[in-house]
Amino acid sequence: GLTGALSFSKRESRTETLAVSESRSLGRNPMTGAADGTYWGGRINPFNRLPDARTFLLDHQKKLIGAHTVLPDSVLGLPTDELFHSELKALRESGRKLCEVSSLAVETADRALSRAVKLHLFRAAYRYVLKYYQVTDICVLAPAHHEQYYRRAFMFERLAERRTYALGRV
Repeated sequence: GLTGALSFSKRESRTETLAVSESRSLGRNPMTGAADGTYWGGRINPFNRLPDARTFLLDHQKKLIGAHTVLPDSVLGLPTDELFHSELKALRESGRKLCEVSSLAVETADRALSRAVKLHLFRAAYRYVLKYYQVTDICVLAPAHHEQYYRRAFMFERLAERRTYALGRV
């Protein structure tokens, strides 16, 4: 499938009404706690094991319903570098400080609650990266059919033209 890299422009979301907690990302499935290398469809990677990687968890009525991971730029780069290395390199060389948000997952059939979960998780991640990573840019790999959502909800802008990803899914 086609995927695009998007970069973020600052914007706040609504008032928090759900509890978001932050934890160190240790390669565990946030929904089950399993340490078997599975992470929402087997998407665990070396970036999730970095000491500064953080996973934000959202509980609703004592049930974990959402997770979102923040990955700071490091000697490994970012997962987005796999497809958009030259574009990210140019940002870094111009003095920009990058991070990536990934693995946004929501476990609810309620569309309104799902939307609120995504907004609250992103808000928590946004505040965290500004405070602790002092980033200038937040990157995300988004499938083509999610691009408009990221543009509308979070004011992301496309970093480069879409590219084909070998797995067809990011």
